[in-house]
Amino acid sequence: MTIPRFVASLQRLTYPCVLLGLGLLVACTGGEERIGGLTPPPLKGSLAVAILGLEPSASANVLITGPDGFQQQLTASTTLSNLAPGSYSVASSDVISGGHVWVANAPQQAVNVVGGQAASAEVVYGLTTGALSIQVTGLPEGVPTGLTLSGPGGFSQPVTTAPFAGLAPGNYSLSGVTVVVGSAQYQPTLPGAPVVVTPGTTPVVVLVGFVRLTGSLAFQPLGLPPGVAAPVTVTGPGGFSASATTNDVLPGLDPGGYTITTAPVQHLGHTWSPNPVSHAVTVIATAMSVGLPFVISTGGLTVAVSGLPTGTAASIVVTGPGGFQENLMATGALVGLAPGSY
Repeated sequence: MTIPRFVASLQRLTYPCVLLGLGLLVACTGGEERIGGLTPPPLKGSLAVAILGLEPSASANVLITGPDGFQQQLTASTTLSNLAPGSYSVASSDVISGGHVWVANAPQQAVNVVGGQAASAEVVYGLTTGALSIQVTGLPEGVPTGLTLSGPGGFSQPVTTAPFAGLAPGNYSLSGVTVVVGSAQYQPTLPGAPVVVTPGTTPVVVLVGFVRLTGSLAFQPLGLPPGVAAPVTVTGPGGFSASATTNDVLPGLDPGGYTITTAPVQHLGHTWSPNPVSHAVTVIATAMSVGLPFVISTGGLTVAVSGLPTGTAASIVVTGPGGFQENLMATGALVGLAPGSY
């Protein structure tokens, strides 16, 4: 073997050595294989990133950066291989999914990757927001609730059928007004205490029931004989119209202005007239009674016949206002007479 080939073979040795002879000194370095006098590149490493705490539908927001401009965005747990040794940054940003916000326990981490070894990092997300569902009953379909939800940090939003998500934890309150639909009025029954929202994706359920406000009308006839009822007609908001008597009670009336119209009453030949004929009343959400005055508008006349032989018929003519005329053949009583001279 020639000396050059002998030296070349020595350069491929992978253990320390010193060779003396032939006037040559050959030194071999340990742990590295030299090929043609070149040092091989350093060994690569890996980084396993575990991402915890998110719901299955949420994607993480983690950025890995490192030597030589390395950059990798992660949305779930991942192992990064073939990494150059050095320091790597694990930056975890907030995650927003379904209106909720998750925040990492350590937004910024530094991990050292060593050649030939596996490094690891763990990102744990925690949910920071809650949810609230307000279920409304008693209103006609499609009618706005008129409710307002107020909470921490000046939060204030109108209530719709959709649940609230991404709410900051804390106490929330509901306010509302009477909802008017046509002639109908609906009053909400609100919670008596604040609603407490804690972090979670399952909404806190609050029930709000609306009650239609109605009143009722009873009638008190004034001036009629006992037990005698007068006919009445009642009209009101939203085209309401009903016929009744003074013995009836009208329930379920929407608040508002109503007109009561009464008619004359005939009883035992006499006439009682309403005074006045019409009454304007305002119905509120309670039971109400309305007095309806009547006055008798007719009189009576008794004609007594005496002095005639038994069995003899009298011949009496009674005349009066408006062309009234009545013939009597004996003692008799005339009723329902218009006031005047007879």
